[in-house]
Amino acid sequence: MGKRRIRNLQALNYTDITGFDPREDRRREAEKLYGIKTAGSYGDLSGYDAVFICVPPDLHMRYMLKAYESRVHAFIEAGMFDDGIAELWSKIKDGDLKFYPSSTMIFHPSVRKIKELTDAGCIGKLLNFSYHLGSYLPEWHPWEGLDFYGSKRSTGACREMVLFDLSWINWVLGDLEDAKSFYTKTSGLDTDADDVYAIVLKYKNGILGTYMVDIVSRTNSVRKLVLNGEKGQIFWDCEEKKVKLYNGGDKTWTYFIEPEGKAASGYNPLVIEEMYIAEVAAFLSSVENDTPLTRNLYDDHKVMSCLQVIENG
Repeated sequence: MGKRRIRNLQALNYTDITGFDPREDRRREAEKLYGIKTAGSYGDLSGYDAVFICVPPDLHMRYMLKAYESRVHAFIEAGMFDDGIAELWSKIKDGDLKFYPSSTMIFHPSVRKIKELTDAGCIGKLLNFSYHLGSYLPEWHPWEGLDFYGSKRSTGACREMVLFDLSWINWVLGDLEDAKSFYTKTSGLDTDADDVYAIVLKYKNGILGTYMVDIVSRTNSVRKLVLNGEKGQIFWDCEEKKVKLYNGGDKTWTYFIEPEGKAASGYNPLVIEEMYIAEVAAFLSSVENDTPLTRNLYDDHKVMSCLQVIENG
């Protein structure tokens, strides 16, 4: 993710970038690929305009606190640990520091279209939904196999992805009230992390839904939604690159085609760079113009609190 955020910044014409990593091989790689400065250690961060925290999720808070102490704005990759988030939010909510917790899918063109259609009442009152999110763990970091945080139980990739897409699902549907779930390891992958979550969600507005997340889908990019309303249905399959709207009154279909996007070389073609760039642009616009963030630490706290409900259900 650190390399991706460098690409995002450079796409937005930011050039004064320093990358920190304790591993020399990764620093040399970043220097060669992107022509940036690097450092193997860090001290006071106050000389920087903003920091991007792209470390494993269990290390986020360490760097968030460092940014807070240095009074530097921070962009934080998608997390899964709620400890300390509410306390940190209470310290910064009335100040001028911007701490943005990533929620990349909110910037996906089809997700934004789904939000637009539901807000406009195009399918009437929302009733229920089913959603399947699937990927294949060995293809997450093929250059290092399973030797990364996603294969470890506490920071497992499947657990992370539950929250990654729940942030946009809740953005569309509202606040979660309750959840029931099963989660376990079903495959022979060389990891001790759970590889599937089967979840039933109940929202405060009465919407019910099933949410399946796995990291054993061999197509490596599954996102399939069926959303039912009193007046129609919304369908989304990310491989089709379009949102389909069914009007139950006149029994017609309307298709909303995604704008053409590009994936970085070597990445899944469905994982487009544009949504990552748009997210970084929104964060930096908030920093430079002192405007409200698209999402803040309290929003992140609310979503991460859902994980405890899901895993206790």
